[in-house]
Amino acid sequence: MATDSENNGRIRRTGNDQPAHAGGSGRPIPTTRSDVLLGSARQLRIEHEGEWYVLRQTNRNKLILTK
Repeated sequence: MATDSENNGRIRRTGNDQPAHAGGSGRPIPTTRSDVLLGSARQLRIEHEGEWYVLRQTNRNKLILTK
């Protein structure tokens, strides 16, 4: 897969790459790269149904989502 700036960093399928689908719904899952979400920060706050979560990149480049 490749990305391009015209696609705002989202994944662009090329060749034989197949899109991921959510739970057999047949609809492609929206996809983005972690560096697009986090930018130069190492964490990001996400609000979901009135609750706040933090997506954090560790020193070992793993992603952790905590409430």
